[in-house]
Amino acid sequence: MQVFDGGLSLDEFSGSYQLRVNSVSTIESACERSARVLRVKLNGINADFATRLQHALAAHRGGATPVRISYHNAEGQAEIELGAEWRVRATPALKDSLQALDGVIAAELVFG
Repeated sequence: MQVFDGGLSLDEFSGSYQLRVNSVSTIESACERSARVLRVKLNGINADFATRLQHALAAHRGGATPVRISYHNAEGQAEIELGAEWRVRATPALKDSLQALDGVIAAELVFG
């Protein structure tokens, strides 16, 4: 899948719209470049969750996107940002692999 960056304008000579493309990139590189944070929402995790999370993140480390863990239950809630060494290359594949982990309610790429 491709992402096109550019603009739409009205061509006054022909009266029709004109699309100008400045750049073309893959969805993976567009996400990696534009994601502000990767938020992982948890509920009901078990003792080996940290190991499974580390394994899921390992192949994607070294990027610029911070990872935030969001947890809530009946007693309270918290959001914790992992340290800089855990920043990732944010891609749809990483989001999907995190969503497949037991205890993860949702994984979302936040753009802005």
